[in-house]
Amino acid sequence: MAKKYRILAGGPTREREGDLYRLHKRGLEAQRDDRFNVQLTHEEVRPPESDGPRWTLDKIDAVARVRQGFMDEAHPLHNRFDGLFMVDSDVIIGPGVLERMWAVNAAVVYGVFWTQWPGFSAELPQVWDTHPYGFYTDALKEMLLAKNEVREYPVFGGGACTLIRGRGFDAHYHPLLDGLRYADGMWKGEDRTYCLGLEARSIRQVAITGLPILHLYDESQQTPAALAEARELVGLGEEKVDER
Repeated sequence: MAKKYRILAGGPTREREGDLYRLHKRGLEAQRDDRFNVQLTHEEVRPPESDGPRWTLDKIDAVARVRQGFMDEAHPLHNRFDGLFMVDSDVIIGPGVLERMWAVNAAVVYGVFWTQWPGFSAELPQVWDTHPYGFYTDALKEMLLAKNEVREYPVFGGGACTLIRGRGFDAHYHPLLDGLRYADGMWKGEDRTYCLGLEARSIRQVAITGLPILHLYDESQQTPAALAEARELVGLGEEKVDER
């Protein structure tokens, strides 16, 4: 009989209610099968209120603490889990995503999704090899041309849909690296602390494209009609009605 892997899945969330959260949770539940015993857990992040940019240092630090808590809970030294599958609560995944990511030969695997960020002329993948969205390696140039194909690419960072195993637990999200705390733009994000820790330890990171993953980061993508479309696009089927 094949081993059944125990996976801690979920991560930080802004709320544990609403249609978006329920669809996100349903996507994680769809990863359960004969090979994966997926335990779901989410923790609401209540960062300090502050004016100005969406991601202040205090807010980033609050998210980093929660991510590190999931890392500590899933750490293999505790003999509880075989892996950690951390997926942001505005990311929707379809069946088979975890299974395909698990097949990748790397301690850290990123499920690639594409986002049209304000100020950018095209959709971009949530991975990088230099500054976020500054692509210089041939692999990432190829990724931009083959976004809908299931392919694997070595990268130096990613986030929001991340599978962590083995040596992937050697790096950390918190405390944030002092050298990045006051860096420009997205460099001070908690995932940069983690990914640079991986790179410093020569821990392999691989991104995989072409999987049913959607990033519903904008309110216009979270309407009932938009969520119904997203559900179909990732292959989660019709909404189940609780008749209890």
